[in-house]
Formats: sequence, C-alpha cells, structure tokens
Amino acid sequence: MVALAIVALLAVPAIKCIMNSVQRITASSTDCPAEAPEDTKQLTSECRQILAAEQSAVASTSSNYLALAGAIVSVVGLIALMVSLWQTRKALALAREEFEASRVDADAANAHTAAALAVARDSAAAATRLAITTENHGKLRIRPYICIDPGDGNVVAGRPASIGFKFINRGDTPALNVRCLTAIRLDRPGWTWPPVALEEIIPDGEMPSMILATGQQFAAHGDTETILSAVQYDKIKAGDLVVYAQQIVQYESMFGDKYETVAALEFSGADCFRISRPRIAPRGNSIT
Repeated sequence: MVALAIVALLAVPAIKCIMNSVQRITASSTDCPAEAPEDTKQLTSECRQILAAEQSAVASTSSNYLALAGAIVSVVGLIALMVSLWQTRKALALAREEFEASRVDADAANAHTAAALAVARDSAAAATRLAITTENHGKLRIRPYICIDPGDGNVVAGRPASIGFKFINRGDTPALNVRCLTAIRLDRPGWTWPPVALEEIIPDGEMPSMILATGQQFAAHGDTETILSAVQYDKIKAGDLVVYAQQIVQYESMFGDKYETVAALEFSGADCFRISRPRIAPRGNSIT
C-alpha cells in the first residue's frame, strides 16, 4: 500500500505536465491559420515547423516522465521485494527458534521417559528378585531335609565287614522319590571317595524309591564283598587299614526340587572297636 501511494504521488506531476503540454500544442495549432495569404505562407510554414518541434519536445518530455515513472515503479517493486524477503527471513528465523525449542522439549521429554522406563525396569527387576527370594525362602522353610548319622559297625575276622547308616528326614515336608546307595571298601589311611552319581551306577528308574515322611527314620548298611582275614583284622585294629563306607541319598521336594546328602564313614583303630561304631570321615561329606 505504501509503495502504491508513493507511485501515485510521483506519477501525478508527470501526468499533469503531459496534459499541459498537450494543451499548449493544441492552442498553438489553433493560432496557426489553416489558410493564409501568399505573403504570410512563409510565416505559416515557420509556425508549423516551430509547432512540430514543440510537439516533439513535449513527446520527448512525456517519454522521459513515463520512463521516470517506470523507474520509480521498479524501485518501489524492488523495495517491496526486499521487504518481503526480510519478512520471510524473519519468519524463518522465528520458525527455526520454535523448532529448536520444540526439539529441546522433545529431548527433555525423551530423557524423562527413558529415566522413568529405567526406574520402572529396575523396580520390576527388584520385584522379580524379591519374589524369587521369597519363593526360595519359602521352599527352604518347608523343604525336606535328610540327615545321615553313623550306625553300628561290625568288623570281625572271618566275616565280611559291615557298616551301618541311619538317616532321618528333619524337614517340614515329606521327601519324595528317595533313593539311596551304600558302598564299602578296604583301603589305606587317607584315601578319599571319588565323586560319583547314582545314575552312573544304577540308571534312574531302575533303583527302588520310597517316600520318607517328616521325622521318619530309615536304616541301611553295607558289607564288604570279601571275608576279613586275621591279618586284615589286626591291621584295621592297629589303624594301618581302614574300612571306608559311603552313603548317597537323593530325593525330591513336593516342588520338584532335587537334593542330595552324601555321608562318608570310616572304621579303624581301637576307639571304633570299643564303641562298635564308625566315625564320620573328614572328607567326602556333602549336603544340598
């Protein structure tokens, strides 16, 4: 609107000047007579030449004014274009600032969401660990627990050596699928039973199993395959030969958890003969 007003103000004088020139030309043409006497023909011709020159000057002036008006319009248009570009650049800068602000807000929101998710994940993991721990503690409180104690020992020359075991369920729930195996042998002092699993000796399903209720006891014994000679008997009594016995008991809880108790006993020396009972070996015992 400002550009149009400037164009109008600059164009009005030019138009007035053109109209005045046209009026002067018209008045001059009327001053020259259409028909003149012979003595005035030369004067009329000069008048017409002057009129033509004046018309040419007026046309040139009009053209200059029109060119000036066109230049003014071009300048105003350029100014309007520059103003439009400035406004566009300002709008782009404002849009960029808004975009940066929105991106910062989005980053902050993402960081907050990530932190919330991390807290939720840690809380879920802690809750899971607590639940597992509570479940395990609950199972431990009510699980079966089979303990093995030494039984009687019968070591006499001329007979197989026999070592007895007594095991009892001291847990709060019955022990299911109870399987046991007793092994016995003669060997030097300091010998240790190697690790062994029942399945390596008797496959699962081929060994009879039983249920041992809470507080229920069970006894088992193992005998050597050979009869003790007098020399072996004397060595056992002197502590130079040892009767080793091992009891392996495997069982399950009502939750399906599997447990194992291994007891290693040894019979050697005068003390064992005095009480007729083996002692617990320093190695080879375990319980789960």
